[in-house]
Amino acid sequence: MHNNPFHILSTKALLPNQLETARQLGLSINEIPVLDIQPVISKSLEERISTLVNTNANVVFTSANAVKPLHTYYLEKNGYSPNWNIYCLQAGTLKSVQQLFPGSKVMQTAPDGKQLAEMIVRENIAKEIVFFCGNQRRDELPSILKAHGINLEEWIVYTNNAIPKQVDTRHYDAVLFFSPSGIRSFFSMNTLAAHTVCVAIGPTTASAIGSHTNNTVITAVEPSPENMLSTVSNYLKQHSKA
Repeated sequence: MHNNPFHILSTKALLPNQLETARQLGLSINEIPVLDIQPVISKSLEERISTLVNTNANVVFTSANAVKPLHTYYLEKNGYSPNWNIYCLQAGTLKSVQQLFPGSKVMQTAPDGKQLAEMIVRENIAKEIVFFCGNQRRDELPSILKAHGINLEEWIVYTNNAIPKQVDTRHYDAVLFFSPSGIRSFFSMNTLAAHTVCVAIGPTTASAIGSHTNNTVITAVEPSPENMLSTVSNYLKQHSKA
């Protein structure tokens, strides 16, 4: 039986309640962010938002990192509460949408951008989409929508910049990864010991890990930090030696 805490490296900062969850699960967390997320402040976007808020726009979010700056710097600042039709990813993105866009309606959710785009195409209602995203957004969703004749208007509302750090990874039982860009940043300066388990927030991230290492990869059942913590805790306890 493993009596000591498992040592986990998180490649992004976790919330206090998530750290408490980790402690209760017997996990000792070290946070070393490998990405710097910054809002994009744009006069042209501010002008566009001033017209969009008066419409029932079809809006897509594939990251909570897009939801928060849009709300803080463009909507809340100007007293806007739009009535949009929102299509978004599940878990953290959906939670942010529900908290910050109470006047809008969530039309569809999916675990990743590809499946979300396919849902929008099948629904065949939204012919014009406004996509709020980051500077390193993935190509699947825009490509699928455009291929099916859906007019896509993209606005970058945050930048996602690598801040890789060299880490002594030898003593970690597992590393938490949250995005392909975070994976690229981490592995640009680091390798992992053979015993270290990689924990992916979702299937897209899991696939990206495989391009950088042959270490064991496990994927959260639901794309949230909380589920990542419970998933890795269960895995390590099951595989620890007496």
